Amino acid sequence: MHGGGAKGGERPAIDRPNTPQLARKVKLRDGDCCANPYCRRRLGLHAHHRVYRWKGGRTELWNETCVCTTCHALLHLGLLVIEERPDGKLEWIRRADGLVLDLDEEVKEVAAIPVVIPQYTMVNAPEASGSGGVETIEKRLADATALLRELGVQRGTADERVRGSIERLRAAGKPEPTTVEIFELALEAPEV
Repeated sequence: MHGGGAKGGERPAIDRPNTPQLARKVKLRDGDCCANPYCRRRLGLHAHHRVYRWKGGRTELWNETCVCTTCHALLHLGLLVIEERPDGKLEWIRRADGLVLDLDEEVKEVAAIPVVIPQYTMVNAPEASGSGGVETIEKRLADATALLRELGVQRGTADERVRGSIERLRAAGKPEPTTVEIFELALEAPEV
């Protein structure tokens, strides 16, 4: 990279800030987009001093790179670094690129978590409450519809799902299905 910086421990002189003309030249040279190949944004562009002014960097075209607001902030935070290769091309190094991911411990930890399969109990269904009385199929249909409504299914949709469920259960050889069977099949039915 070109010179810049003080010698012998003396504090470098801070060069002038970018002029609008220089910033425009930098943007035009870099294709009017962020020079970061991982970014390439076209809005909020800035001319960034590769060698900072406070470190003695010159406000000249060779020391400037076009970056978007986000990449500019990442550069100043040290999360993104620009290095000039011997061939003169810029290398953009993300701080995260240096992280070594060893996921073995995390995989073991996740594997140790027990699998929980939630189940529901239909406390409002007559079979669950142990009422034990003889019910008509109409009562079972009404109860299954009421359970669907409690889950937020619209009345017309709930009625249609329950009717479809009873038809499928009867076609499968179940002439007197329980409220739970009707409800479970209606719950699995696609939206009508």
